[in-house]
Amino acid sequence: MELDKIQDLSTWWNDNYTLIADYDLTEKKYLGDSQNKICRFCGRKEPEVHFRKIAHAIPESLENINLFTNYECDECNHKFGNTIEDHLNKYLFPNRIASCILGKRGTITYKHPIFGDNRIDVTNGHWDVKTDGKVELVQQIDEHTLQINLTRQTYIPVNVYKALVKMAISIVPESEISNFDNTIKWLQSDERAIEDYFGKFVIMRFFPGLERFPYIKASLFKRKDDSLITPAYQFFICFSNYYFQIVVPCFKKDKQLDRKRFSFRAIPTPLDFSQSIKGSGLLDFSSHEPIKNEEAPIQMHFETSEMSIGEIE
Repeated sequence: MELDKIQDLSTWWNDNYTLIADYDLTEKKYLGDSQNKICRFCGRKEPEVHFRKIAHAIPESLENINLFTNYECDECNHKFGNTIEDHLNKYLFPNRIASCILGKRGTITYKHPIFGDNRIDVTNGHWDVKTDGKVELVQQIDEHTLQINLTRQTYIPVNVYKALVKMAISIVPESEISNFDNTIKWLQSDERAIEDYFGKFVIMRFFPGLERFPYIKASLFKRKDDSLITPAYQFFICFSNYYFQIVVPCFKKDKQLDRKRFSFRAIPTPLDFSQSIKGSGLLDFSSHEPIKNEEAPIQMHFETSEMSIGEIE
């Protein structure tokens, strides 16, 4: 990104927003009171519900092994893990393969959803590609570019968006959580509508190459002045080569902005100074219809060099 644009964006964010939650996931941390656990998603506490499971504030599938929450009971943890977070995982799975974001056992495996004998196993940076010829999993575009032809498992876009909102709610400070009553009810329900005024859009950015975000970072920003024509809360998370940013739905704070135009501006990151951005854009996750067999081709670029026999020796 050009330096002038980075400076303009930084100035705009400093003028309009205050950072109210900021987590660099470099060491273990638990959110909330460990002695008086109340689930912020269902409002219940022990003994009505249990808090025996280790609840991740950011999904473990994104390689979060450090940020945990005491705000999530076992029932809600199980429900979210099998619903909205499962859809997020299905959507991001091709990205995890491309960036070698591994699972608990240090491996990650992709199987084609239709032709299951076609698969990719990734372990410690080693790729093992198996194909029966029905699918061209890896395709050489030119001498410097390989394309991995992946297909997503079936997912529902609005559930991907909900999973991002759930991350934001997990890190909302106690002093702000009362503003999100309607949002939390919507996360827990199958209702199609929520009183938000900005749609279910996500800024997604991809920074290619070996230089990536060194750790997961999750941040929540609050509008400085309610007279400003901009959403009350915005959340972003970056990990590996990826960046996602959303408006956090907040009926109490944003109802006066109905039908008004606003600018959805990206938050500058350190990688903006050194990297080009590819595959970025504003994505619409408002659909409730299942997306089946969506192609997700990912290109990988590399350089070649020539060496003489003398140099090798």
